[in-house]
Amino acid sequence: MDPTLESRLDQLTRRHEELGAALSGVGISGADFVKLSKEYSELSPIVEVIAALRQAQSEMESATEMASAADDPEIKAMAEEELQALRERLPDDAIITSDAGNFSGWPNRFLQYRRPGRQLGPTSGAMGYGVPAAVAAKLARPNSIVVGFVGDGGFLMTGQELATSLAEGPGPIILVFNNAMYGTIRMHQERRFPGRISGTNLKNPDFAALARAYGAFSAQVARTEEFTPAFEEAVAAKRAAVIELMMDPEMITTRTTLSALRRQAEAKA
Repeated sequence: MDPTLESRLDQLTRRHEELGAALSGVGISGADFVKLSKEYSELSPIVEVIAALRQAQSEMESATEMASAADDPEIKAMAEEELQALRERLPDDAIITSDAGNFSGWPNRFLQYRRPGRQLGPTSGAMGYGVPAAVAAKLARPNSIVVGFVGDGGFLMTGQELATSLAEGPGPIILVFNNAMYGTIRMHQERRFPGRISGTNLKNPDFAALARAYGAFSAQVARTEEFTPAFEEAVAAKRAAVIELMMDPEMITTRTTLSALRRQAEAKA
């Protein structure tokens, strides 16, 4: 690589890291992002695009979820405790993959990505991406910790790729958010047709037992304090691992509940 280009790339990477540290990955509004991004103008046009997306996201949330039970204290506390523990545990070179679904709000809101190329996610809301992406990332970067986030519905689509991981070598750690439903679709059902549930409930297998059947490490977490010990065991296992997170179905997003959405929809009817 040309020395001048390489020096410029290193400079931009450092500035990217500074920007990421300043944002802390949590809770910054679109307006604040736009204001802060002016101090990092050399990252244009990337910063401008991200700022516009942040602004749009802020406006959308203000008109919907934040209007009803925004930042429910119980939901926020549980999310922050588990994700704070994971955020502090992961090294800078850790890779995060995510499937599509409401569960992805937890890693997207509470984790930090300290260097470029550390987050892999689908486009157009395509389910089934998370597990194969995590398997591929671990094969490409075997010395890095790879954590895949996936909902129960998404895992049922492509979770069998655990077999590929176990056949090929060290595997990722898969966090399965089990709320026994297609959460995103259920959310839209409650917003548009409150109380009319159709085709979104799931009859799930025992994901921890299924992982063991493949030969992977597995654990089931039902309480926040159980998460960190389970994650450390998964890291120490040195093979594909599945941690099943037993989620309260009411916790439909990081900000609100199914009951709150239903009440809001009924009030508009």
